[in-house]
Amino acid sequence: MAHPDDITPRKKSRAQTSVAVWLLMGMIVTGLGGFGLTNFGRSVNAIGTVGTQDITVNQYAQTLRGKVNDLSAQFGQQLTLEQARMFGVEQQALSSLVTDAALDNESARVGLSVGDAAVAQSIGAIKAFKDVTGKFSREAYQAALDRNRLTIKEFETDTRRGMARSVLQQAVVGGFQSPAVLTDTLLAYSGETRRFSLLHLTEANLSPALPAPLDADLHAYYD
Repeated sequence: MAHPDDITPRKKSRAQTSVAVWLLMGMIVTGLGGFGLTNFGRSVNAIGTVGTQDITVNQYAQTLRGKVNDLSAQFGQQLTLEQARMFGVEQQALSSLVTDAALDNESARVGLSVGDAAVAQSIGAIKAFKDVTGKFSREAYQAALDRNRLTIKEFETDTRRGMARSVLQQAVVGGFQSPAVLTDTLLAYSGETRRFSLLHLTEANLSPALPAPLDADLHAYYD
């Protein structure tokens, strides 16, 4: 997916935008075969699914555009889509999206997310959304999203998921330490042993011995 810092002003005519969209759709159809993502219907909204997470056409287009821009920056000139395809940008974009979708699916499964305050702080730190004084500008924020054909809800949802993925990755890579009271209790429990003795008791062990029952006592008991 396109990183927020990559959002820069772009001026495109309607004709250029239409051509770019059709080229992207053509690359999607031809490029997904290597990943086994086919079975397109009449209306293509998602190019694949990982668990409960869909990979949308818009996500693919945004990620592919970012990969092309990154590659263009390395060469010092803007590359066309056809030129970028020779460097495997399609596979790179799909691989990145599949990885992100897998992390999103696991985050959703374990109920991992980040709060609104953390999302707002992350978005407020993005330079593209600040005015000349260095403060967050709602107008600049909206304009940048409009240029990249993103809604506020889409961008903030993507930001929240990205932050949750980072938390999940850090937990997996860095590991975590369980509290000592938990590990000590589990270790003590698993190391405990038990023993028992079986004592066989009979009437001979009774003191004093039981008296012989009387006929009246037996009749009263059974009655």
